[in-house]
Amino acid sequence: MGLLPGQISSTYGLARRGLDAFRGDETPTEEFQMPLWGTVMIASTLFIFMLMDFMVEYTFSRLIPTLVMVESPQEILFDPLTSEDPDAKLDHKGGVEPELLLHLRARAGKGSYLRGIAMYVVKNFVLDLQLSFLSIFLPKILALPIATILCAPFGLAWTHIVISDPSPLPWYSRMPELASIKKVMPATIIYALAREAVYLLPGYLAISFRLFESEPSKMSPQELTTMGIQTASVIILASVLAFLVLIPASVTLARVQASLLAENEESIVPFDRTFGGRVFGRWYLYQGCRYGNDSYDVL
Repeated sequence: MGLLPGQISSTYGLARRGLDAFRGDETPTEEFQMPLWGTVMIASTLFIFMLMDFMVEYTFSRLIPTLVMVESPQEILFDPLTSEDPDAKLDHKGGVEPELLLHLRARAGKGSYLRGIAMYVVKNFVLDLQLSFLSIFLPKILALPIATILCAPFGLAWTHIVISDPSPLPWYSRMPELASIKKVMPATIIYALAREAVYLLPGYLAISFRLFESEPSKMSPQELTTMGIQTASVIILASVLAFLVLIPASVTLARVQASLLAENEESIVPFDRTFGGRVFGRWYLYQGCRYGNDSYDVL
């Protein structure tokens, strides 16, 4: 099928403009200028999106996990009422908000989803400052855990703000005493080292396999299979370390921090300050550690 006259004209015009552009003879067109209202709209949309993303990440990745790690269901001071008919089936219709969120809002108000946000921002700001300073004369492999350990007072204060009843005191008045900071240091050191292990060991394994130097386009099918197995082994190692090392270290740190909450402060979630006489974590073999008047066996 041949080209129609209109199509020939359009094709010729495009070809001529392309040739002129290649030669540099094309008449320059006026540059597009974004109107002010368009710039404001795009900037405000990006700002709102980033703000909402930060709020969701803070609530569901920081706040809620901390409360879950600290909460001890056996410490609830009331028993649920038994049904007159034990065989009766519950009929739940519609969406049900998670119990923890309902409890949090009932105890701390509508803004409870962002409680502790001021201390969290300060903690990360101080961490970035220390990391930038230490990175001047230390490699990041050492700077990050040291900065994390130095920020232990801010992490301890943040946990206390999150798990305790609302207080009119500003964030800087909630900073812990030196005695409490000393008691939380061992758990903070363990957490910092565990986090480094989760990142470094899989990274070193990938470097030993030379995965970052590989060019799949130049590999044979057998080499591609080998690289796939090596990549899978790195991912599996990272997952195992995160599950067996980082998560127990995080739980241990959160529970040690919670156990140091002042006796005159009430928590918004029920928890045993001794956690049954131990702070869980199978591979932590420190025994006889004392926090206040309570003894903890870290298993």
